[in-house]
Amino acid sequence: MRVLFSELTAGDGGSSLSLLHLLRALDRARVQPVVVTLPENRRYAEFAAAGAVVHTADGSPPRPEALPVRTAAHGGLRAAVQDSGLYRALSARRRHRGAVAEPGAALAERWAALCPDLVYVNHGLVNGAPGVEAARRLGVPCICHERGFAIFHAPHRTLARTVSHFVCISRAVEAHVRATGITRTTVIHNGIDLDAFDPGRAPDVPASVPRPAGPLLVSTGRLTRWKGLHVLLDALPRVFDKVPDAGMVVAGEGEERGALERRAARLGIGEAVHFAGFLPDVRGLVRAADVLVHSAVEPEPFGRTVLEGLALGVPVVAVNLGGVPEIVEDGVHGLLVPPGAPEPLAEAILRILGDAGLRERLRAAGRERAGAFDHRLTAERVGALLAAAGGTR
Repeated sequence: MRVLFSELTAGDGGSSLSLLHLLRALDRARVQPVVVTLPENRRYAEFAAAGAVVHTADGSPPRPEALPVRTAAHGGLRAAVQDSGLYRALSARRRHRGAVAEPGAALAERWAALCPDLVYVNHGLVNGAPGVEAARRLGVPCICHERGFAIFHAPHRTLARTVSHFVCISRAVEAHVRATGITRTTVIHNGIDLDAFDPGRAPDVPASVPRPAGPLLVSTGRLTRWKGLHVLLDALPRVFDKVPDAGMVVAGEGEERGALERRAARLGIGEAVHFAGFLPDVRGLVRAADVLVHSAVEPEPFGRTVLEGLALGVPVVAVNLGGVPEIVEDGVHGLLVPPGAPEPLAEAILRILGDAGLRERLRAAGRERAGAFDHRLTAERVGALLAAAGGTR
């Protein structure tokens, strides 16, 4: 079966990474993958190396090397791609059913030559509406992979009737989709390549990142308001009061960085908190952590950074919100805290730092739990769904 995966993104987010893992593990005896993406997608070559035939959506040559290194000044890879004409055209039209027809028709015309048996819109109904429309015009089944809590307006709900099935990355996302009246859903959690998260490797902290004399706390991810780094900073004075030699490293970039640095200074913890900026690979830093902290104030659709922390054998403190409690059982694989509450967050961090036995239990249980999210298991489930949907043609 020839499956066309529509991934019209920059390649800097979870959807492209999840697609890459899927491509590497799909059964080639059953699925012949074709990927259509933006020319700016930075994973273009990796998709090809994973065995997929890769095309750009507009037929132009790939140019991922043209993307600048992510910085606070320009907002990173996503901002660069959003400046591209194709992305703006698709984004401007995706809220309106009538306006989706034009880009959908253009995609259908290009995709017809690829002869897909099924279209897999990897980045959701709202972002991927032109791809859904293209599948409708081609008369082939379409699967949408929902990776967030995008709002389905009336035009999207109309377009949703043409979708064969919706894959949701968590039960939290499935509940959101089902609230719109859609019932053709299956939960398939994101998978990770466990071989790439070996907890036994020596920590590899970049030379530019200072190490504290005592315990190391780490937080990774984009510095946006909903990620809740302000709550974490508010919790740290209590932590540092009890464990004065501890230090915090924040790896990530975003529009909140300046405000967060000023907040740390006002709280008197500026010297103990290091903002490392964007790091291409945070695994070495996370592996060195005594605690990985996740402090979002809005629901995470899934919680990939939390899962990666477990896979690396690092004790995790995370917010009991969204898809995270589907990964972490409180007190077993990590500690869960309520969102937006600095005091419980501080207490959970201190509890782990003060109990060596708890740290070891969480490390072992977390690594075992991560095994349930092996990307090969995800590929098996997606492959079975592809076979079922393709048979309905």
